[in-house]
Amino acid sequence: MVIDNDGNIKEIVNAKKSKIFAEVEVYSSELNHNLDYDKFDDKKIVYDLNDDGKNEYIRFQYWERWGAMMSEILLPNGSKQELHVGCKRVGVLKSKTQGMHDIVCNQNTLFKWNGNKYIDTDN
Repeated sequence: MVIDNDGNIKEIVNAKKSKIFAEVEVYSSELNHNLDYDKFDDKKIVYDLNDDGKNEYIRFQYWERWGAMMSEILLPNGSKQELHVGCKRVGVLKSKTQGMHDIVCNQNTLFKWNGNKYIDTDN
């Protein structure tokens, strides 16, 4: 409860965002926690991100300090994009932006395709 400038009592409600459903997902707890920091885990997401009939890959490195994972997306044009966010969950969504499936980090942080790369929509 908070008292505003007029002396009225206001209730503060913490709205918690719910987990966004993913078509396929990986949790950091599923990764090999004994790999060297610079090694990618065998666990990866294999998914056709642009629906062209060819699978793309999202691969992961376990980040021991935070119990999370760093992610690297192998894009259709052969380039790679790192998601510079430690996620405990990464998933591919059914929704698409500019022809590429959206990606979720943790419960509800969205990454959307801007035509060149995935961007964090929360920033």
